[in-house]
Amino acid sequence: MSYRDDFLQAFQNRAKFVPAEQARVRYQDLAGFGLERAHQNSRDFHEFTHQFLMSWLYTRGAPESACHNVSCSAMMTAILQANYAEDEVSLTIGDVAFRGEWMYKVSTESLQKIIEEGRVYEKSLDCHVWLTYRSNHVFDLSVLYNLNKRRWYSLKAEEDPVIYWNDQSEVTKWELEYKPILVDNDFFFRVDGLGSEDPLGKIWLSRP
Repeated sequence: MSYRDDFLQAFQNRAKFVPAEQARVRYQDLAGFGLERAHQNSRDFHEFTHQFLMSWLYTRGAPESACHNVSCSAMMTAILQANYAEDEVSLTIGDVAFRGEWMYKVSTESLQKIIEEGRVYEKSLDCHVWLTYRSNHVFDLSVLYNLNKRRWYSLKAEEDPVIYWNDQSEVTKWELEYKPILVDNDFFFRVDGLGSEDPLGKIWLSRP
């Protein structure tokens, strides 16, 4: 299966994790994005994620262990401020492998447990979070920092820290593999954010 197929399957499986009525995006909308058109538009989104991450690094430092935080913040900024539609930008939760080694060993059962536990601030999340653009392209703002922290990879100063990936990415396909398990743009507020008690959470969770 392709990444796109796995992503769409993860969206269909979201009822295993969260109430189906909370979905603000339809499967038909996500499935309607063709690869060619998505690739043409993804370059602009790459520029957006790069600029967002540069701002994040300046104010908050490297997101070594904050994949869900930086990804969620980029997603909300894209939708609330940069005029991207919600079906274009999806917070995606699952696992990532580097050179064949899965980093978090995430399963459907372990992810269900994370969501059931809710907001437990003293624990790290044993899963990976990234953005999927138009059902086809991965934008990962944190994995290179995490690999650098683990000393699995040496991140160079001149290197673009945003992974821009899909099944046709010759540069990275031999190094990285993504396994989406859940598509949920509210995930951060289920497991870490303050939810409706947080002013930002109130704005996000009350969106149309």
